[in-house]
Amino acid sequence: MPNNAPLVKQSAVRGYGAVVHLCEPTLAARENTAEQVLEDLRAQGYQATFVHPYDEPWVIEGQGTLALEMYEQVQMLEHRPGCSHAASTGTQRENAWLRRSDSLPRCDFVIGPVGGGGMMSGSSTALKELDARIDVRAAEPLGADDASRSFQSGNVEPAIVPAQTICDGLLTALSSRTLSILQSNVTCVHLVDDASTLRANRLLLERLKQVVEPSAATSLAVVLSNKDFQEAVRQKTKAIGRLSSHESSQSAATSQQGIEIRIGCILTGGNVELGKLIQAIDGAEG
Repeated sequence: MPNNAPLVKQSAVRGYGAVVHLCEPTLAARENTAEQVLEDLRAQGYQATFVHPYDEPWVIEGQGTLALEMYEQVQMLEHRPGCSHAASTGTQRENAWLRRSDSLPRCDFVIGPVGGGGMMSGSSTALKELDARIDVRAAEPLGADDASRSFQSGNVEPAIVPAQTICDGLLTALSSRTLSILQSNVTCVHLVDDASTLRANRLLLERLKQVVEPSAATSLAVVLSNKDFQEAVRQKTKAIGRLSSHESSQSAATSQQGIEIRIGCILTGGNVELGKLIQAIDGAEG
């Protein structure tokens, strides 16, 4: 692990019984340290295999189950009885989830953070297999924009060193494998500055009672503040409105004011020291 990894992350890994080897916070240092650990273990008679954290097909496939769970849970929200406002059957239906017809996907957009690209590769593959109509997008900090640059150039672009972002979990560069998958499944990579990310963190803490690291909050930050994404939502609203006007189904309202746009935000990671997060949030507001 890089020696600047949050202490809470290091402690959690050790708490699960793992031995942590610290290295300099660069890709070369991580690769060299991993190779040295493998050599040392094999010299001691152990069978050791290096598992790449994101450039490994089985890892990517495993992470894709995240999107499968999201897809299934969205349908459950449409049918679940109980006290949730999503299942309200009263007169106040403005915030309730309506059952959609098959002419619309379960989610219009799904957006998640991207660093090395493993999670978004697996998730986007699963979502596009489940329903190719879902618009999958990625979120990346402005101060570590190598995925965005790679997406535009078609080549793996190097990570910014040192990165200029609080999102320490998104500092790795894409691989050729993950870039290829993302280009096939993801519409674009949206950039968001740290101030917007920390505002999203505040909302998650205060309103949703969720503690996530800034890297994870980038997806919500894009939804709340990225103008390109918000324009995409407006265009989707118009498209659904046109479709609704030609259908007799009541799965979507016929006026733009009542049209429901479903956005799934992937919030991956809670490896953050709470005191430092609160300090950063307060500093961003100042």
